[in-house]
Amino acid sequence: HLLVIDWSKFDDKHRVASNTIFDQQNRTINGTKIPDNVKIICIDEAKSQSVDPAVLSRFNQALDLSSISKQDLLNLNQAKYEARLEAEDGSATIAQIIEFDGEGMQNWQQKLLGRIIVDGDKLQWQKSKFVKDLDGKETKCSFQFKNFSKQQQLQIRELFNQAKIQGFINYFGYEIKIPQNFLLEFDRKEFDFAEILQSFSPQESERKQTLKIHRDVQTKDLSDKGDIQIINSFLFDQLLIQPEITDGKYQEQQGLIEKSKGQTLKLFVTESLTSAQLYCLMFNAQKHQVSLELYFAKGAEIKDQNFARFNQPKTPQIPAIAGAEIDDQYLKSPRIIITNNVQKELNKLQQQLTTSDRSSEVRINIVNIEDVLYSDLFSDIQYTIKESKNAKHFTFTKTQSEVLDKLKSIASREIVILKGKFPNDLLSLLHPQILDLQNQYPKLYFIFEEENVQSVTSQSSILPYLDPSQYKISYHQAELISSKEIIKESSNYQVSDEVDVTESPSQNRHFTCIGNKISDHSAQEAQAFIMQRKSKLKELLDKNSTLQILGHSGVGKSSLLREVKKTGFVNQGDVEVFEELENLQKWANDQSDKIKILVIDEFNVDGSTNFTMFRDFVNAKADSADQSMRKIFYKGKFYQLSEKHKVAFLGNPHNYGNRYKHKLFSDCQIQEWQLMDFSQSYIYENILKEPIFDKLSQEIKQQLGDGDNQKALENFKKIAGEAIRKYYENNTKKSDDQSDLPQETVRELQERILQE
Repeated sequence: HLLVIDWSKFDDKHRVASNTIFDQQNRTINGTKIPDNVKIICIDEAKSQSVDPAVLSRFNQALDLSSISKQDLLNLNQAKYEARLEAEDGSATIAQIIEFDGEGMQNWQQKLLGRIIVDGDKLQWQKSKFVKDLDGKETKCSFQFKNFSKQQQLQIRELFNQAKIQGFINYFGYEIKIPQNFLLEFDRKEFDFAEILQSFSPQESERKQTLKIHRDVQTKDLSDKGDIQIINSFLFDQLLIQPEITDGKYQEQQGLIEKSKGQTLKLFVTESLTSAQLYCLMFNAQKHQVSLELYFAKGAEIKDQNFARFNQPKTPQIPAIAGAEIDDQYLKSPRIIITNNVQKELNKLQQQLTTSDRSSEVRINIVNIEDVLYSDLFSDIQYTIKESKNAKHFTFTKTQSEVLDKLKSIASREIVILKGKFPNDLLSLLHPQILDLQNQYPKLYFIFEEENVQSVTSQSSILPYLDPSQYKISYHQAELISSKEIIKESSNYQVSDEVDVTESPSQNRHFTCIGNKISDHSAQEAQAFIMQRKSKLKELLDKNSTLQILGHSGVGKSSLLREVKKTGFVNQGDVEVFEELENLQKWANDQSDKIKILVIDEFNVDGSTNFTMFRDFVNAKADSADQSMRKIFYKGKFYQLSEKHKVAFLGNPHNYGNRYKHKLFSDCQIQEWQLMDFSQSYIYENILKEPIFDKLSQEIKQQLGDGDNQKALENFKKIAGEAIRKYYENNTKKSDDQSDLPQETVRELQERILQE
């Protein structure tokens, strides 16, 4: 038995009285003897009493456990479990020991349980050594694992705890049976670099592979000694495998390490690798007898001190990635710009590119980078699946992005500019392109947004591996930009003579309570209301390529666009409405003379998209001869838009709870139109009378009007008028700074009418 005492909770009186608990002989509590099989641990979290000699003298050991990790405690728990198993069957030995080395592989499930691979056009499970060793084992087993990260260890323990309950591991539909009694242990060291590095020597050796490490490297320090591969955490997989698509089939070719068997592999490590990746690199280099020359970029670190003896003295060399001079005048503009004002730098770069001797041949393609994937920029692997007789057959195709088409085109003088706030993962994947601008990508430009750029900044924090001579840093003084006027829909509501509006100051509100009498001309007024909205919408879209339409739920944002889609602005068919980004391609490819509106509803509910693909489209000037600003890039394709293309963002007010302000709206001044509630006549005619009263059965109408349909309509008008009055009263109680409070919606209004 284990007795744990929190000593920091004891006051002076109880500490003195409790000394007998810790006596070496004759341990007692209040005179009662403590059995010998009780072990005592005294914990003092605050270390407040550990200096008390009366206490310390009574313990066999006093330990500082502040450095003990959570994993050490898990190992202690595992040891206790092992002792319990031994007690249960009376055996002091483990029937079967299964050892497994994770080798630092990032995908631990694949390493531990086996790979699900595509062999040509079929799926196959390649069982791992662990699964093969486990096959048929039903007696007590001890699983002894090593070289898994702390995070992976926790995930593996969770997996095996679940498997203990159900008796097997479910792996992509395959059931891997495990013994009911097993122990799971991990080495105390996360990764044993000391052992693996014994295979390497810092100097040339006949018996060992060499490992040479160069630190704080920038491109100017790289010497021309042959191919140097660029590696970071996001490019790491190419060291192990390189996928290839041939005749619609997926194949995996040797990675860079295996290809270099018996040779020296030179790697420029542009960012810090994880401990697992670093171990994986060393393990596979040892496995394939590959010597390594590692050039760690400035800022890329190795935390393990076992690597220190492989460090090489710093000897700056002539730059190797500088590339040849470019003859074309239009290509001599700065290729990499780092700035706090992307738009100004884009304008300057465009001017430079279009004032050369051959400017008429230059075509500029702009990519706003925030919502772009690497596969959108270069190439993507897609597949289709056909199933037959319990088997799945895959057909793979490799597609090339229009960006790469334009960059590789020899005949055309296409320029591609990638600009904006680059996501960290995308920036890491683009390191090879950034480092090989001159040779492989002479028509590619970068404008990086870096908010902390100052007038005195001389080196970029996002490109520490680049020599400062290879980019331009441009600082712009912050400017106060006046936002566009917010347009609020005017109130068309009637004020009842019975309501004294001075009793409630409603100047900051947009409508007041109304009487409950429905107008005799409600049908005409309802039609006039929606026509006024349509007219205002057309006016705003004529002036703006994009528009925000905001309002509470149920004020008619979506229904307005549905009405426009149905009846047009002036004549039916003079406008096309496309809903959501999934229909962007159809919207963009519509070359008709109609007004074409892409509607993005509830745009500020989800923050996964920045919408910056529309950034230049928003800023495009009307009647401009340069249409490059109206070209957008989306999912690997460029779309040339016209002045008839419009985008409408529909959403709730910004001060609703959990609403996002996307980067597009931070970077651009987009007109905002705030809708108020429907007019009384519109609510009555279109929301209550048409969908409710007109669809009532004749029997119900007879009951409502005592057999007279006209009287039934009059009674319905009274019910509707009173309901609308209450609806307005409920919603006007909420001021503008309380927009996140629930509003009564027209759907709830309909439900109240139905109940009545």
